[in-house]
Amino acid sequence: MSQHESPRTSYRNDGGQFDPEGYVNFIRSRFGELAGETVLACVSGGVDSAVSAALLSLLEVDLAPVIIDSGFMSHGEPDESRRLLKESGFCVEVIDAGSAFRAVLRGVHSGPEKRVAFRRAYFDVLERVLDDRNIKFLAQGSQAHGINGNPNSLDRGAHNSPPPEILRKFEIIEPVLGLSKEEIRALASHLQLPPEIVARRPFPGPGLLLRFAGEFTPERCSLIREATHIVDNYVTENKSLFDECWQIFPYLTSTTPAFYIDHSGEPDLGSTLLIRAVRKTFERDGASYTPFFLDWPDQVRLVELLMGIEGIARVCLDITPKYAAANKIGSHIVEYRPGATVEYI
Repeated sequence: MSQHESPRTSYRNDGGQFDPEGYVNFIRSRFGELAGETVLACVSGGVDSAVSAALLSLLEVDLAPVIIDSGFMSHGEPDESRRLLKESGFCVEVIDAGSAFRAVLRGVHSGPEKRVAFRRAYFDVLERVLDDRNIKFLAQGSQAHGINGNPNSLDRGAHNSPPPEILRKFEIIEPVLGLSKEEIRALASHLQLPPEIVARRPFPGPGLLLRFAGEFTPERCSLIREATHIVDNYVTENKSLFDECWQIFPYLTSTTPAFYIDHSGEPDLGSTLLIRAVRKTFERDGASYTPFFLDWPDQVRLVELLMGIEGIARVCLDITPKYAAANKIGSHIVEYRPGATVEYI
């Protein structure tokens, strides 16, 4: 098996439909030679990495699942992900790597640059873990790679797209590479993973780092973590909204403060939050992503909840009808600042 070689086509039955059991058999055949090897499996609680680990667990490998806690995961996510994965029989280690990520983010402002810095820290941490444990195999839940082989490219690309030095040194195992999200969810159900994992919404690998504009500060990260927790809880508790809306999240805009009047009638300054809600529909030529228009009661309640966060002055709905803004807003939205050029945030 050559380095970085992974299955890139899904297994389909005679009718052209994805066959989960057939794909499991394909994985048994494809990665059977890993029997007896130790494999470090990066998991996050997301469906892609969980299915990858579950598929490899069917083989006779010594699987070592780890969560790399970058410090940009959502509220309680490391512990909750570990709990859910434990229900599936995985003993997961959480590696606190926040300091390594913060060190490479000093002076980094734009979304694309944040992605590059995050990717660099991510693989620096993994390389140390693999070397310390003398492990040569790294498993990931990658669906696709999009940086054209250049780890320093500012183009959109997965945070776990391996740089050349990692490819030369380790064997990368990617059991779900090439599968669609719907096929991966079908596998998750087939493998009897917890429903919370099967239905988990997309969340960027760099996490909250891409959910606020400008350079990282503990204060801005704390604000967006609290806002994300509020939105996630609200959607989870409203089944119809959860079922109909493919993705909804808040985004903390630029550091330019907004003026508002607080509850006591005193003027003050604070930050502005955007709420982005997206509907995903399937058409003959693929999926389409359009703004999801929240019902008025949902709008009012979400604004009330988010305005309760100290330091938030304004909440706005983002209904930009472009996929670029759908779930990668931190990399693509541009902002005009008076006296300056248009720039990425």
